[in-house]
Amino acid sequence: MDTALQSGASASIYEAFLSNRMKRSFAPSTVPHRIFGQGNGFESFRDHFARNVSWRDCSLAMLQSSLLASYKLHHQPTIYMDHFDPAFRMPERIDASPVKTVRSKIRSWITSSWMSDLVVMFGGAVPSADNLDESLERLETFSARWDFRRMARDRGAPTDDQLRQGAGSARWLSTATGLSEDQEVRIVEDATRLGLVHGQEPIFLSYEYVVVLGGARLSCQLRPLRAAEIVRSGVDVGRIALLGAARPVAESERDATDTYAPGATDEFDLIVAGAVQAFGFSASVFHEERHDDPDNRNLSWIVRHYDAVTAGRPLHIVAISAPSSDPLRRRANSADTLLFLIEREKIVRGSKLLLITSQIYVPYVQLEALRTVALPQHLLVETIGFPGDRMPPLQGLSNANHYLQETRSAIQAARRFCQAYPETN
Repeated sequence: MDTALQSGASASIYEAFLSNRMKRSFAPSTVPHRIFGQGNGFESFRDHFARNVSWRDCSLAMLQSSLLASYKLHHQPTIYMDHFDPAFRMPERIDASPVKTVRSKIRSWITSSWMSDLVVMFGGAVPSADNLDESLERLETFSARWDFRRMARDRGAPTDDQLRQGAGSARWLSTATGLSEDQEVRIVEDATRLGLVHGQEPIFLSYEYVVVLGGARLSCQLRPLRAAEIVRSGVDVGRIALLGAARPVAESERDATDTYAPGATDEFDLIVAGAVQAFGFSASVFHEERHDDPDNRNLSWIVRHYDAVTAGRPLHIVAISAPSSDPLRRRANSADTLLFLIEREKIVRGSKLLLITSQIYVPYVQLEALRTVALPQHLLVETIGFPGDRMPPLQGLSNANHYLQETRSAIQAARRFCQAYPETN
């Protein structure tokens, strides 16, 4: 056993462990001053940790478990406010306007050293902090060179949805960057700091809904697994919502989807199959409401209810495939499906929703959810992801071109948010 453990030097162990396991997630200049509560955050957390952990006969595994539990408990009451926060979390109070806070976080994100490094690497100028809206406009235009889906489409790669021709190739078929290995390593390191790689734990101890977003390849297997982990960790969850879609399963993703949902026809089938594995309920026992539109599939919808027992307690699961708000042009998008969920489930103002996607999409999904759902519906929405560093190789979507593509998506979402919610005095 480490001599520091034997001597009971809890503060020293805290500093060493924090340095190795937590500080590497944030550069010193980006750690929010209020992350651990009032006063000096690191000192207050260290003191709390020292008071509440016994060191006698404590193994390293026990130490790590105690530290993480103490961190979660001490961190619980406070949400990032005006500092660098690539998850773009909302203020805790629903009735407080989050616009100023979110715009401040967007400014910190686009002017961070890691975004600047990406821009300079491709021959651009460092984004200015003077005028957020103008900076976002210039940055979105610049980031067109990161649109590897468009490049792949131009070279003949298929889309992931025959109803959306011209929208770019399927994400897993996007073209490579053409950069050196060292540059690609830098891109992944910058994307890590910008919030696209490492997952995070939920902020709150309870949520009215944990909402699992559908996706391609292994997404509909991995995201329900992350939801089940959260339930088993002790977070109080009212209901699980599975948001699927009428998107047909593409032949180019069958190598992945057939490993957990052989024969699935669309994304709705995929997410139900993934949830069956994660929560252990019977796929054949359900109550269903549906509308099958004979003229336009984009107007069809399904609401299916399941019951499961997870971590020794009953859990209700609702699976949804929503109609499109623009059925002549596209199938339902995430905003359509979230709003349909809110309507069908009669989710009340002030409710807390935890969205689960893949970590690479967290900044984009959270910013879109803030603009389209959270603020208009007066809901507290938080997004977490299945961590990129736990992603199986079969999933793909973890190369430099993918991170640049989704950085561009988040920039576009940030600009849309700022256009919808301009600066207020």
